[in-house]
Amino acid sequence: LYSSAASDVYKRQTLLTAGLAPIVDWLERHGCRRRLGGAIVMTLLILILYVAAEFIVPSLSSEFSALGSQVQAGVREAQNWLIHGPLHLSHSQVSTVVAQVENAVLSDRSRLVHGAISGVTTVAKVVVGVVICLVLTFFLLVRGADAFRAPVSYTHLTLPTNREV
Repeated sequence: LYSSAASDVYKRQTLLTAGLAPIVDWLERHGCRRRLGGAIVMTLLILILYVAAEFIVPSLSSEFSALGSQVQAGVREAQNWLIHGPLHLSHSQVSTVVAQVENAVLSDRSRLVHGAISGVTTVAKVVVGVVICLVLTFFLLVRGADAFRAPVSYTHLTLPTNREV
């Protein structure tokens, strides 16, 4: 699981670097130092991500609050249909079923809490992945084409001869 997540971060970071490197190269050709160009591009990227989050998060929040009121309206409509619809259940029968559902939800509270914690853990993993991706992208942008060259030279590696063995 973790190697898959690391692989996904690497893939995203590589694509991001491939998309942003021409901008840094252009800035460098026009007299900007590579580190400053990388910092400018990364600052603009973070600003774009922040603005996008500013538009997305409030809309998601309002959708969740609307979802809660729609669920409540749906439950009331279902209760009304059970009482006045073709089943002609009594109000006490419907109340009993509603109480049983409430008890089931309360008894499964630990599973619901586990699901919420799992959601928070997923969000934390995404945030950490984004931060790692941004940091790696910055360093690859600053290094340019040198980032993909091997950092260690193996020219001095010699194999033992038969006499040495």
